[in-house]
Amino acid sequence: MRKIKTIDDITKDGKVEFGEGYEFVGTAEEADAILMRSTDLHGYELPEGIRAIARCGAGVNNIPIEEYAKKGVVVFNSPGANSNAVKDVSFTVRAGEIVCIAGIDGNGQTELVYGLTGLEPLKGGRIMLEGQDITGASIRKRSTLGMSHIPEDRHKHGLVLDYTLEDNMVLQRYFGPEFVSKAGFLKRKAIRDYANRLIDQYDVRSGQGPVTVARSMSGGNQQKAIVAREIDKDPELLIAVQPTR
Repeated sequence: MRKIKTIDDITKDGKVEFGEGYEFVGTAEEADAILMRSTDLHGYELPEGIRAIARCGAGVNNIPIEEYAKKGVVVFNSPGANSNAVKDVSFTVRAGEIVCIAGIDGNGQTELVYGLTGLEPLKGGRIMLEGQDITGASIRKRSTLGMSHIPEDRHKHGLVLDYTLEDNMVLQRYFGPEFVSKAGFLKRKAIRDYANRLIDQYDVRSGQGPVTVARSMSGGNQQKAIVAREIDKDPELLIAVQPTR
């Protein structure tokens, strides 16, 4: 663990310099607080003299903010902390329509998609799909109701990199009767045949076909596998985030 001894160790011209994602509030002389932009300090200890932490995350060094408060460390809300990334947004997508949302990265598009797809819970508002309220629905429930998602980060949310291509092809459908027996066993032949059909239809290239480990594939072919899987579901709603990247 890297320990920072004084404020001067991590400042330059009165501003913090000790790591991406963190900054002092105010000048070095004024700042006895760190504005934390992630859930922990990733190995950094609080410098001597730091008596306050901006509340903008789950905790510091995996210790909840409340625990610091009990120990006498002042906790305060910094400007913008805990605010909603998406506010007063309302729109309707009708069958056959393509609705585009454009903007500079960091302006709430990612958070909007996370809320729509269930990757993050909503603090407020409501989401309706085909007349059903799915605001609190699980990701699987949204999928079975007709939602498909081509995510922004294919490695984090699109694939299980150490699974084979064929297993990744059925991530959203493996529990259906087409792919699982009444006894609960996967129908491997059905999965293989399904994967081969998508590989041919969408020209997904890999060294060993359906048994190729997803991690070994090129980025473009990983993306084609996700696109094939999500479109083949014939969804009621397809949410695609930079699908050609």
